[in-house]
Parts: sequence; C-alpha cells; structure tokens
Amino acid sequence: MEDKNYSTDCEYRYDAKAKRLLYATEAKNKIGRRNYIDFLEGQAITRLQAIKAKCFECNNYYVDGAEDCKVCFYPLYGFMPYRNKKEEEKKDRKVITVEHIRKLIEGRAKNR
Repeated sequence: MEDKNYSTDCEYRYDAKAKRLLYATEAKNKIGRRNYIDFLEGQAITRLQAIKAKCFECNNYYVDGAEDCKVCFYPLYGFMPYRNKKEEEKKDRKVITVEHIRKLIEGRAKNR
C-alpha cells in the first residue's frame, strides 16, 4: 500500500471515502449495500438503513458471504440482517428432564 502525504485531514478523508465507495460498488449485492452507497454519496438514510449499512461495512462488505457475524455484545447485533435467529432460540429453550417433571408434580401435590 502506498503512503501518501496529505496536506490536510480533509484530503485524507476524501481519499478514504472514495476507496470505500469503490469497494462498496464492486461488492456483491447484499442487504445494506445500497444503503451504504447512498450514505457515502451524501443521501439521507433512515435509522434502519444506517444499521444495515453499518453491518455491511463492519462485515467487510460481505466478501466472505452473508453470514451471522456472531458479535453478540455489539449493540446493533439484534438488528443484524443475517443473524441466525433459530440458533438463538435453541439456546433460550430449557430442557425439561424427568427429574423436573417429578419435582413439579411433588410441588403441586404439596400445595393441594
């Protein structure tokens, strides 16, 4: 990568923005791509579009494919478009064993 000497911070930011726009336009057409391009072009986007655009950028323009990023401690993870919701539902489910059922029946019998 070539080191450039930028005379101002604005020149650096403009160059970085141009590179991001180039990467985004060459990326696969996935959720958030259009929103990210619109943002870089200075167009107004909604909150949800901003979240999708951030996911697109954060996941490196989905170069490796659209998958769950699994960064569950990130505040916007709940809005991640490719989040594996079924896997989360499995984690939240409790397994009821025979022992649980036995204790439940005993507890109900005591309260009668």
